[in-house]
Amino acid sequence: MAGGAVAALRVRTIQAHEWPGAVGVIHRALFDEPFARQTYGESVLARWGRSYEDYVALRREHYSIALGAFAGRVVVGVVLASLPRACRACTGPSDTAPEGDTVEVMEWQYGCDRAAVHRAQPAHAWISKMTVEPPLHGLGIGRRLLGAVTARLPAGFPVLLECETHRESFYLASGFRRVTTISDPAGADVLLLRRDIDEDRTPPQRRPGEELNAYRPAVRAR
Repeated sequence: MAGGAVAALRVRTIQAHEWPGAVGVIHRALFDEPFARQTYGESVLARWGRSYEDYVALRREHYSIALGAFAGRVVVGVVLASLPRACRACTGPSDTAPEGDTVEVMEWQYGCDRAAVHRAQPAHAWISKMTVEPPLHGLGIGRRLLGAVTARLPAGFPVLLECETHRESFYLASGFRRVTTISDPAGADVLLLRRDIDEDRTPPQRRPGEELNAYRPAVRAR
């Protein structure tokens, strides 16, 4: 990313009025991923519409941390995370499978399988979504978001995330390691990755326009 562009990019908390724009980024970034094709089908229009219905149901209040990368006033990248002992993946879906809708049944089964894998791990934070506008991939925005969110997580707890195999190298280069896999009824297994947040980590350097007040070197979640 050019020096001027780096300086112009801001990473900060997503405000309530900015949430619809953040959901749009998540939708555009994920609708053409392999898991989305497997879940919603190969028809572009059908996949676009059905996946949007699911992503627009996301709620800001469900996440402990919601950060956006902003180019001016426009959000171009999003990362959502839960603090330790508040991991929504551990909660899992309801005990009763939905009826009729194939996509809902697959999502329910995946949620159950993911919850079982998460519960087998020690208390942890969870990065639920990490997305960047597709035309802006390769500019370092994802690395900025990942660094910003891990700086806001309490030390002494690992952070978990799931990704597909073609995204694994990005996270491995950022200090994550593969722990196990999660069965996905829609297709290929999903990878569970983990990174340990050290007690003695170095505080991040402030970039122009970027929040730093959330850095907590040794806070323990209740």
